[in-house]
Amino acid sequence: MRINPDYNPNSSRFLDWEPFEGAFMFQVADDESAHAFMDKFARELAISIYSSSPESTARFSETMLPGGVRGVTLTIYGVSGQPIEEFLIAAQNQLMIMGTSSIVKEVFAGENIGFEAQSAPLLVDSGFALHVNFPPVLSPEWTKLQNSDPNNFLLQQMLYFVGNLTVSAAGSETSDLLARVVVTLPCRDNCG
Repeated sequence: MRINPDYNPNSSRFLDWEPFEGAFMFQVADDESAHAFMDKFARELAISIYSSSPESTARFSETMLPGGVRGVTLTIYGVSGQPIEEFLIAAQNQLMIMGTSSIVKEVFAGENIGFEAQSAPLLVDSGFALHVNFPPVLSPEWTKLQNSDPNNFLLQQMLYFVGNLTVSAAGSETSDLLARVVVTLPCRDNCG
């Protein structure tokens, strides 16, 4: 999860109205099974969205990313016909990623997407890991986000309370479930 670099609540594009974007990564047994899952998941999600809100539509289409990575794009349209959200599910080399379109594309392109993932706080042999990395309070990214939406109290205050959050879980030899939560508190106004 990260701050959406294009966030602007006053934008004419609905896709820029969300302050955060993110993705989930899964290790899969093989690409063929992942592709079958992607097709079925996108289809079922589109049907669910349409049946729960007939004024909205959802369309999915096959997408080919650079490097031959096969994906499925799911675009959700609002009443005006403009896209509200765009998600992407893609898989290659036993890795399946689903999330907002820009992050999934960046991961498969091998770009540095701004996460400062630290392996030290994770449990050994973790089967699940979640890492949320927010920019420092005085950073240009955070200043831009605050200035984009000055009336949003949560966005104005959130980074004063959480810097990074890492959650990991693993099974033990005795079938116990172990979990570790590491919260890094920001340095607030004492940042040097």
